[in-house]
Amino acid sequence: MGFGMTRLIKVNSRKLLRVIIRVALVIAFWRVFFIKKPDKWLKKPDKEQLEASSASWEGKGGLNCTAVVLGDPDSQKTAQWLAQNRDYRRKVKLTDEYYIKATHDCRDFRLTRGYATLAFHEEMDFPLAYSIVAHHKVENFERLLRAIYAPQNVYCVHVDTKANTTVAAAIANIASCFPNVFMVSQPVKVVYASWMRVQADLNACRICCTSARSGSISSTSVGRTSP
Repeated sequence: MGFGMTRLIKVNSRKLLRVIIRVALVIAFWRVFFIKKPDKWLKKPDKEQLEASSASWEGKGGLNCTAVVLGDPDSQKTAQWLAQNRDYRRKVKLTDEYYIKATHDCRDFRLTRGYATLAFHEEMDFPLAYSIVAHHKVENFERLLRAIYAPQNVYCVHVDTKANTTVAAAIANIASCFPNVFMVSQPVKVVYASWMRVQADLNACRICCTSARSGSISSTSVGRTSP
């Protein structure tokens, strides 16, 4: 009985091993041919399709964002391809110089970029204070600010002293267009995973504490992230 049980275990172990190997091969095949090379399997929209979609003022890929949100199939296919295209993802669509010029007319900038101007009564009674640390990619910073912006909140921005002059100027111009967005007056040279990274947050939080309404809740973020 003991010998038979041992043999049965060995047979079942071999079967289980074969199943595991087959599953691993299927997963590997899927990753290589469907996940690692999405551009190969996604059909690129033709030129007529791209031109048919009216480009939004901020886009350069012929993408109609409104049509995507409303569920237009052609626009959604275009958006899917652009999201998978490496060259498109790496391309800077809005430059630092654009923000420097666009913020000369703050009212037009806020309106064109779609910033929130009104808040619900419940939100007015629950303000938030955000501290943001940025060092490059102004477009990402501005998208983050626009996504979390509300008129009752307070936003304190720290720009790394290592940042390019155009980056610092663009972010400062954006902040100047809002009465509740403040720049840290004493920025520091941020070093990742060091105390200076914490110091940058503390400097931003100090500004938020002096500017925020009583009862505000503080939150920190990095300028290149998205909520």
